[in-house]
Amino acid sequence: TTELITALHGLPNWLVDRAVANPFVQSLLNDRISQRLHTSILLLDFVALIFLIFFFRMCVYEYIVKCMDEGSTEKRKDSQHVYCRPTGTLFAAITLGIAYFITREVMQYVSLRSLRMSGTYFSDAQNTLDLCSILLVATLTIMMWCNFLGGYWFRIITAVCTLVLHIRLISFLRSSLIEFAVFVSGVIHVLRRLTAFFVVWACFIIMSSQIFITLYQNDAQCIENGEMITMESELYPFCKPEGYLALVRVFTMMLGAASEETFRGNRGAEVFFVIFMLVMVIFLSTILIVFVTEAYNKIRNEQSTVVFWSSRLQFVAEVDSIASFRWKEKIRSCLRGSNHISYVKLEDNQYRGTVLITKQEKKLAEWWDFLKEQAFDEQQQPSFSMSFFIVSSVKCFLIIAVIPMWLLIGLFTMGWFWPPQVREFLLVQQSQRLNSLWVRSVEAVEVYHEIQKFEEEVKAKIEEKEMAASELNEEFMKEVIRIKENVAGLLDLSAIRRELQKTQ
Repeated sequence: TTELITALHGLPNWLVDRAVANPFVQSLLNDRISQRLHTSILLLDFVALIFLIFFFRMCVYEYIVKCMDEGSTEKRKDSQHVYCRPTGTLFAAITLGIAYFITREVMQYVSLRSLRMSGTYFSDAQNTLDLCSILLVATLTIMMWCNFLGGYWFRIITAVCTLVLHIRLISFLRSSLIEFAVFVSGVIHVLRRLTAFFVVWACFIIMSSQIFITLYQNDAQCIENGEMITMESELYPFCKPEGYLALVRVFTMMLGAASEETFRGNRGAEVFFVIFMLVMVIFLSTILIVFVTEAYNKIRNEQSTVVFWSSRLQFVAEVDSIASFRWKEKIRSCLRGSNHISYVKLEDNQYRGTVLITKQEKKLAEWWDFLKEQAFDEQQQPSFSMSFFIVSSVKCFLIIAVIPMWLLIGLFTMGWFWPPQVREFLLVQQSQRLNSLWVRSVEAVEVYHEIQKFEEEVKAKIEEKEMAASELNEEFMKEVIRIKENVAGLLDLSAIRRELQKTQ
């Protein structure tokens, strides 16, 4: 299976989209993702990313509080190098997260290079996003520690880094949850289809802002007591020559933040305001809603899960390549100066689905089934008897203490001590096609049983007909034999009669 996953991962994108739509490939990916190593790495990636975002934001907040004046975007002039440093705990937590992701990327690249597939690492957009996020966080953390950055540009770069980190989080969720993948892929598809709409919408926004600027520039409504009106006035964006203020104001008007009282006193502005509301707020907004609904339903029904299964194929291939590299043997061979590599014995391994599991995992699965059977057994006990209270107490202890404790231990060990059933429950995803195939298979089995019953009935009727026909044939043959005997007797009698006539 590892060779098959690696081969699928090396295919072109259009072939990968076709391959992951196959139910067999999806079942194979479900079996692989529910293994110990895959589950642990998936949970580690998620936990490390969440902690990295949290501690990075805490570090940025602390740096801004320590190094920048209140009410200003500039750095404090009296800030000292040591004073502006974030606390050591935050710096250590961010360093640990960066070290984990760097190790993860290095192991992935070395494993792919050993399989002669290093080109797929650089051509993958997800790896590019991961490297960019690691580089941004590491650079900003070092600069905050050394007090190199400050002021307005520090805030801009930090905002960009935060955006990249959350995009990476969304990408991770898209590759882990099929419902999330359906939604994200639908949004991306809708945005791609809305290119023409956005162009027309931008033209109307720019046109409307220019019209209102022309109508109100140097107008009497823009002057109060011989001076320009203040920024608190709703007409201020149209009275100033800066076009970006008018663009923002028109955009908010399109979202509903508009009042006819704003344009009272200017007939031309009132007319264009009515036209603006009819075209932008009613007409274009209605078209946008209809178009988005149609496009989203189309992508959801056709190929919404392809992105999810492609991302899962990529993750499984990465983990398989890391697992197949045999890191321990490589390190030992380098330290000993020998090319001898020991191989893993598979005599003690057994299959669960299409993947190998160890005896320990099989025992965990058996213990989990045993606990579930004992905890949720519906066997009736005599009410208010000693056995009833003992069995109820044992069931409550298993449900309240044993099973939650086992799940918590597995969570703290990143799924390593979870039984296979728990990992399958959390990570195995069934697409709509697999569900439809399952429903169709059940219906096909029912139809097959009905056909078998009909065939048996037809066979029984045919046998009855054949038996009746054979009986009729036997009776007919008996009648023919009897007629033959009678004819033979008549011929004999006629022969005897002729002989008697000759003798007379």
